[in-house]
Amino acid sequence: MVWHLDVGSSHPGAVVGPKGWAVRPLKRYASWVQNVVRQFGPYPVWSTIFDVFACVLEGDDEEVYWCCGCLADRSIVVMDGEGNYYHVEKGKGKRYIACNAPKAGEADFASVVEGLRKEAGRRAESVQRERQQNEEEKRRKRLEEIKDVLPFRMGMKWGLKWGDRIVVPPCYRNICIPVGGYCAFEGNACQWGVMALDGKVVVEARYQKVEIEKDGTVHLTIIPGKVKTIKL
Repeated sequence: MVWHLDVGSSHPGAVVGPKGWAVRPLKRYASWVQNVVRQFGPYPVWSTIFDVFACVLEGDDEEVYWCCGCLADRSIVVMDGEGNYYHVEKGKGKRYIACNAPKAGEADFASVVEGLRKEAGRRAESVQRERQQNEEEKRRKRLEEIKDVLPFRMGMKWGLKWGDRIVVPPCYRNICIPVGGYCAFEGNACQWGVMALDGKVVVEARYQKVEIEKDGTVHLTIIPGKVKTIKL
């Protein structure tokens, strides 16, 4: 979580928010910020070269807001010139959440933001899990597709090919025939490791010898007579 705040500003005309936060009016930069928004697409954009971040929201280009912070899900909290705070999500516009002078019974800024932080954190974690699952599924399909890769040599280096397509560029001293979805490879002289068929290193090249079995069991020789066995 990153919050870009200007604390205790003495700038003339600063609007002081909760807990001493101050936001400096930057209307003279409105035209420049508008250009940034148009250049980088329909997402709230703010400048990082000022103490406070001026921004123009999509569909609301007659008002300049000041960005108070960015949440974990990439939504932002902004303040207008009258001290009203809004939560802004991509494609959803702004939503009023608090003000500098809340009425009786109205939630204060600090408690509202704390709730937004937790909610945004949960959303960000959910998106990250889904993205990771999708990437793992794509990689699984890719590995199944290229199960017939073979080592090839170019000059003094070895890589992996699937038919005529290079899967792993030739940058290793040696690569053995794949066994059970993995290859033993030699990085430096007498330093062996294990990679998956797409080139992802699963065991760093630091062993004198590597033996891979079809069930994923790997025997790693550290020094003669000392062997470590792992399961991939």
